Amino acid sequence: MMVGRCVYADLTFLINVVMDFVILWSTAKLVGLPVNYRRLMTAAVFGGIYAVGYLFPELGPWYQLPVKGIASSLLVIFAFCPSNWKEFWRAFACFYGVSFAVAGAVMGSSYFIGSSLSGFQFSYAWLAVGILCAFTLGRAGEKYFLEKFIPRLVCLPVKVSFDQFVCKGDGFLDTGNNLCDPLTGRPVIVMEYSLLRSCLPEDVKQALDRVAKGEDFLRAMPGTVWANRLRLIPFTSIGKKHGLLPGLRCDNVVIDTGLRPIYQQNIVVGIHWDKLSPDNKFQMLLPSKILQ
Repeated sequence: MMVGRCVYADLTFLINVVMDFVILWSTAKLVGLPVNYRRLMTAAVFGGIYAVGYLFPELGPWYQLPVKGIASSLLVIFAFCPSNWKEFWRAFACFYGVSFAVAGAVMGSSYFIGSSLSGFQFSYAWLAVGILCAFTLGRAGEKYFLEKFIPRLVCLPVKVSFDQFVCKGDGFLDTGNNLCDPLTGRPVIVMEYSLLRSCLPEDVKQALDRVAKGEDFLRAMPGTVWANRLRLIPFTSIGKKHGLLPGLRCDNVVIDTGLRPIYQQNIVVGIHWDKLSPDNKFQMLLPSKILQ
């Protein structure tokens, strides 16, 4: 009578979906790619199905090294839809790097736990350690990307759309810009009024001209066609603890990073009445969070 180990296909599928998802999420954070959770889940489910197939001996040829490489490539393509080969290889290499790091953390922790606690259900502990490792790598990579790599770009071309009106200018990546829309919690772009004025309807332009001369924002704007776009953004600065920055909600923002454009919707544009740059190198201040 032979005694074998019982392996549950549903548990294998679930564990691989979870691990593939967090590894792909960590890869996106490390490489600086946008996180699309639907695409990540699609790729993770594909990885889970592929892992379950390994349980069937008759499918052995599908798990040779070249086929595994192809499956990994499909995982990266499903998750990130790379725009070019360079982006694909960066994501592919990082995916394997994170996978090996997670596997090393799991093996090391399982050896440590196994030498001190006998009879413990290790599979769940290993899964937790793998998730924690991938999450930590992703957070550390995101912090590096936002604080070290992105600021080197300094200025980025930006296009802001309000209905049929479009403003184009250069945005300076300001890591100290923590302004948020109090209604949505989303980051706020600060734009010079001289640039914004060029893409306003006539009645809005006249109302804001009066505000620039001292009229109250909430008195001048409600009667305009863009009354539903009005926002007041609380801020704190030197010498002013409880200020309110007037703003308008735009429809779309497109930021050209040089790798791939970043699209955001319904972002509030705060109005700055004076010049942001003495030499006019930029006309907007971009919060780093808007690039996520």
